[in-house]
Amino acid sequence: MSLIDHPLAQSAMLPFERAHRVYDVLKYHRRQGNEARAKYANLVSRDPSRSLSPAKLAEIDAYARDTFGSTYYAPWLVTYAAFSRGFHPGCIPDNYIGIYMLKHVVGDWRQRLGRIHQRRVLDTELLPEILRCENGRLLRPDDTEVGLDQASDILFQDSDRAFLKLANTNQGRGIRVLRRSEFHPDMLPIGKDYVIQRALQQDPDLDRFCAGAASNVRLTTVIKSGRAETREMRIRFVRENEEFINATSDISLSINKDTGAFFAQGGMRDWTLIDRHPDSGEVFAGNTLTHFAAMQSACEALHEKVPGVGWLGWDLCPMANGKFAIMEVNAGHSDLKFAEAMHGPNFADMGWENLHREHSIF
Repeated sequence: MSLIDHPLAQSAMLPFERAHRVYDVLKYHRRQGNEARAKYANLVSRDPSRSLSPAKLAEIDAYARDTFGSTYYAPWLVTYAAFSRGFHPGCIPDNYIGIYMLKHVVGDWRQRLGRIHQRRVLDTELLPEILRCENGRLLRPDDTEVGLDQASDILFQDSDRAFLKLANTNQGRGIRVLRRSEFHPDMLPIGKDYVIQRALQQDPDLDRFCAGAASNVRLTTVIKSGRAETREMRIRFVRENEEFINATSDISLSINKDTGAFFAQGGMRDWTLIDRHPDSGEVFAGNTLTHFAAMQSACEALHEKVPGVGWLGWDLCPMANGKFAIMEVNAGHSDLKFAEAMHGPNFADMGWENLHREHSIF
């Protein structure tokens, strides 16, 4: 037995490991707090009437401490309050999601529903997967293995473009556009897992806002009493000349989940409020997402296939004639903060605010 494996050595290492974990958590709180405060400062600089009074800030500090166990969660609650012009108890701070909910509401489903597993686990053709590469093997959705020399004919059978998405990436990172005119099998990543999906054409009605790239409808479902429920919907628009959603520049606009109606205002990446698409000038108010109910029903039914994961974010592409596809399923963070700020609380009945009482982060 080596010294490092000795039980006494293992026990002696625990304080160091705990200290390292504490350091990581504090660093995460600091990063999250800085992001929240930057958004708050931007909102207030553009509209000083959104500034919160010292009494309201003290109230939110006390609420964060009493409800979530620490004032480290106050900055996001402050920013939510400035954004919505009112403090709404029940909203979940973004850093609480990252520290507690990912571990105890999502758990190991974060890996089990990774990009390369989604089509197989959920068993749905709504995911437009053409091929996936897993452990060096290039596979069709039915697990039939294909050779690299077959890749071009398979990928571009129906379109001149396809989208390659690396496993374990998010927010638009790790996405590559493959074009028939430029493609060679040597372009495919070596030693990495990925999926390749067919190109999707958004509903032509959405081209009024921004044409050329597929808009993305984010739909969040939860499992409650064994049944899936839709809790919020957003549409994310790309910017001009972009080929896919980019998390550094996309525009978020909430959708009424009961009617499909667009909210009158959306937000830029820094949460600057806008009432129209900044490139096309198309106004948001008065528009409705068609077939929104069918999207909800489909995602809820699929979520019930994996009831062990408490909440999921679904990225969908609305297409012509009521059709839609699921670009991917997000079993990670799901980015709930914009919806919580815009029209939260959306999850106040789930009991998630008690996770820190039930589970130690150390």
